[in-house]
Amino acid sequence: MSIAIAALGLATAPAIHAQATEQTAPTADMTCSLIAEGALSPPIQPVTSGEKRPASFNGKDGTAACSGTIDGQSIDTTSAGSWGVNADSDNPINCGSLTEGITGDGTSKITVTTIDGQQKSHTTSFDFEVVGGAVTISNGLDGAGSFQPTEGDCVTEAMERARVEFEVTTSS
Repeated sequence: MSIAIAALGLATAPAIHAQATEQTAPTADMTCSLIAEGALSPPIQPVTSGEKRPASFNGKDGTAACSGTIDGQSIDTTSAGSWGVNADSDNPINCGSLTEGITGDGTSKITVTTIDGQQKSHTTSFDFEVVGGAVTISNGLDGAGSFQPTEGDCVTEAMERARVEFEVTTSS
């Protein structure tokens, strides 16, 4: 009989429902000038080597000068922001690929200060195309910029480091 009472008690107890809270990324409507220098891994080989390999660019200590809003708050345009970027080529490349065109994708994290002093970050994926030293960015960050070697001449030496500079907009 006690089992029946216990079962009845469970059946009549108020139901407790847990609600999951969904965290959303900050919305961003920004225009930014972004600059980063970073390593190419593996280094991009000169055309004369004949060797082509997929390559990655990692610029983690870049700068961001942005205007607009993030998460509904105005950006403090007098405070320097930071930018981290990782990008991967779609195909094996060498220095000759720069004139032929290189495509790939990457991830960008822009951190800015709002006018009330809060640090806010916007992380997004993007696609890119490099032809010569010109870069076009789309699908998350939209804009254009440049890609220039800073270590290795890409003629007789492998390109080990590069600098990228972009003028972009983001709206999410």
